[in-house]
Order: sequence, then structure tokens, then C-alpha cells
Amino acid sequence: MKYIITFGSAHLKDFNINPAKTALIVEGNDEHEARDKVFNFNGISNNFCTSYEYSEMEKFKKLGFKEITLDELEKLRK
Repeated sequence: MKYIITFGSAHLKDFNINPAKTALIVEGNDEHEARDKVFNFNGISNNFCTSYEYSEMEKFKKLGFKEITLDELEKLRK
């Protein structure tokens, strides 16, 4: 399953990206596994706000959020 991870404006300082408009898309067998992947990703740890099921993505798109994967985020590392 896919999950959306969101961030606050003070998060993702190690990356060239606007964290407040980033919807990190992470796959996992369940939400706990997806959150663990993010927690263990170098440069994020517990610096994220919350998670949502991917079925809610349309709401985020209407607010101007950009979808990005962990692989894509890694390429934006400072």
C-alpha cells in the first residue's frame, strides 16, 4: 500500500525542497512500515508531521503539494 508523509516548514533541512508542500509517497505493507522507512531515512528521522493513506492524495494536489518518492528525495540532498 502507498502512504503520504507530510512535513512542517522546518523539516527536510538537508534537501533542496519546500517541505510544507511536499507529499512524500512511501510504500509499505501497512502504515507502520511506511513510517519506519521514513524514520530510518538519513536526514528525516522523526522530522515529519503525519501520514495518510494514498487515497487522500487528491486533497493534497488541490493544495499544491508535490508528490515525491524517497529515491527522488535522495537526489535533492544538499
